[in-house]
Amino acid sequence: MLRIILILALEFFLVSSLFASQSTITESEGYACMGEDRTKRQTEEIALQDAKRKAIEQVSTYIHA
Repeated sequence: MLRIILILALEFFLVSSLFASQSTITESEGYACMGEDRTKRQTEEIALQDAKRKAIEQVSTYIHA
């Protein structure tokens, strides 16, 4: 019985490592200008979207290179 449990546990750890993927952590800054047509919250959202776009570009360049 112990032998079966050991074999199943070993198979579980081997199979789980096959599906592991590489993680990438990146840091990016976004910029947006506040004008008369935008509120502070809208400007912050645009800057956040800009930072996310730049981070995605950096990571995709890393993956393709």
